[in-house]
Amino acid sequence: MSYQYSSFGLLIQSDLEFPEFVDCHFEYPDLIISIGKVPSKLKFSPLIEEPHECINDREYYLEVENVAKYYAFDGRELIVEYNSEADKRTIRIYLLATVMAAILHQRNSIPLHASSIKWKDGLVVISGESGAGKSTTVSGLLKSGYSIFSDDVLVLKQDEDQEVAALASYPLIKLWDDAIQKLQSELFESRDFVVKPGYEKFGFFFHEHFDVNPYYIKLILVLKIKEVDHIEYKELQGGEAFKEFMAQSYRPNLLHSNALRALNYAMLVSILKNAKLVVVHRPPVCNPEELLSHIETIIQHEYPV
Repeated sequence: MSYQYSSFGLLIQSDLEFPEFVDCHFEYPDLIISIGKVPSKLKFSPLIEEPHECINDREYYLEVENVAKYYAFDGRELIVEYNSEADKRTIRIYLLATVMAAILHQRNSIPLHASSIKWKDGLVVISGESGAGKSTTVSGLLKSGYSIFSDDVLVLKQDEDQEVAALASYPLIKLWDDAIQKLQSELFESRDFVVKPGYEKFGFFFHEHFDVNPYYIKLILVLKIKEVDHIEYKELQGGEAFKEFMAQSYRPNLLHSNALRALNYAMLVSILKNAKLVVVHRPPVCNPEELLSHIETIIQHEYPV
């Protein structure tokens, strides 16, 4: 059986079923995901060659022991050869993360490690280091009535005017159990979807609100944990802003060529011409409601006041 989806800004035809994706009907897919035998070697010389990972401009190979082998070609084809005993969710995890990042690079798109909400006619992007509270903050904003756009990954793509717009990845918010308890919202009561077997992290879908349209980024909030007594925030400009924004690249190790690195650089510079970047420092122990209050203040006043 073949499934048809729309996610990551792509029309995807797949032999694998993805509850994470959005159903869609179309005639011509952008990407075909098939189950089959992965080639034993790349068609063209690798630029990076490791025991379980190989990359060149047109191909990507990844082997995850006891899980699956993945082979992506030209951003149009993906073959998955999986272990019959592997957990299906685990098989999809690697595809949705590293493998999809490689496919986007093959299509001259750049994945950004960030969550986002829709605000007025654009996006507020919330990024930062692991554990800083990106998903928790976005979930709190959703609880407060904001419209979520994407969690964890955004897809950056140049439009016809060479301006850079962002597309959502797929409609799933991922939260650790302790964050769910702190949010105390009926929106996140169900723990039916385990993000990864053996982990206290759960997924919450928003298929009915998933927006496949591109939007321009208006505000970037970078969350950081710092030894401070209270929450602080500051707008950065110029080289400082670019350095912080560059650090939010998703799977930067896959930017294997000068051309890809140049594309990544150009897209981030283009976004910062029209978007403000604010770094938000929060204490190691921080009340989610207090952090959310500060974030809402910044958004509402389109920092600075």
